[in-house]
Amino acid sequence: MGIEVTALKERRYLIRSNGGWELKGGLLQRLHVGESQIELYGKTITRHEPYLNPLPHVWFWNESWQLSHEFFLVSRTKARGPATVLRQWVIADVHGAGDLTPRGLLEYDNVSDALMVTVTHGQYVGLFRERVNLMTASTIDVTREDALRSAGDPHTHEMLLRLITTPIQGETALQTNLVEHQGYASFEEADGWVNWALRSKESIQAETSPRQRICAGLIRRTEINNGRSLELYARVRDCGGYTSLKDFFLFLIPSPHATAMLLRHWTVPREGPGKLFQRAFLDYDSGSGLAQVRVNEGFEPPTGWDLIKDAVPVPLQ
Repeated sequence: MGIEVTALKERRYLIRSNGGWELKGGLLQRLHVGESQIELYGKTITRHEPYLNPLPHVWFWNESWQLSHEFFLVSRTKARGPATVLRQWVIADVHGAGDLTPRGLLEYDNVSDALMVTVTHGQYVGLFRERVNLMTASTIDVTREDALRSAGDPHTHEMLLRLITTPIQGETALQTNLVEHQGYASFEEADGWVNWALRSKESIQAETSPRQRICAGLIRRTEINNGRSLELYARVRDCGGYTSLKDFFLFLIPSPHATAMLLRHWTVPREGPGKLFQRAFLDYDSGSGLAQVRVNEGFEPPTGWDLIKDAVPVPLQ
């Protein structure tokens, strides 16, 4: 029981075509718990690059890879009744070549009334294993304070709030009416992949007016010297299927309790879907005192290209 959705109408340079996205998903396992029906679903997102097809069975630049795998734990009271999503997990295929072959397993412990969700790489390597209490899972109401408390340390909370609510360098203030948080893994596990860092514990989302979302997250953190550190954040306005504007911010943290200093702000406009492959890098050269910031399209040149490549002077103490 599954479904496949494809959209392969993307073109590039007038000669390449048939690029786009492919979504495959379906039911992995179903358990009956009392009067409820618990189901585990999986979805894989595959990217296809536009390619040249001058003759039948002749292709150039025909590349595709799996971007991520998503799992949804769903509860419903009747076989065809409305469903409630209890949990959602996202696993980025950071190798970018479809190396992961995830398999989802669902177990129920009737003594503790809890579910154990396990996702493995094939048959052996565990990707994650989480225990879900059915008594509380369906009644979770994430408040603004809960979301921020779950996003890591207090410093990160304040930084994310600053990016969401405070105008930066002449921007117009954004009116937010809700802050959500759905991350379960640390930003470090995203390894600089922007789309997945924006779903980490160190990220938040807010609804803005009119009917759009803005999300922000910590992408990279580098310790430099004497308790100082550099942090690279990303912010996306309208972080649904169509990403309209993406900002990157480099901050200097003089000490754990000091006010952060904004060193540089970059804006990367992107219209339309599909720009999910940005990967950010942050390094510090103690000899020159420069922070090296680079954001690319997920691959190193010449396959990909740098959206941001900058050297930022870091003030001395």
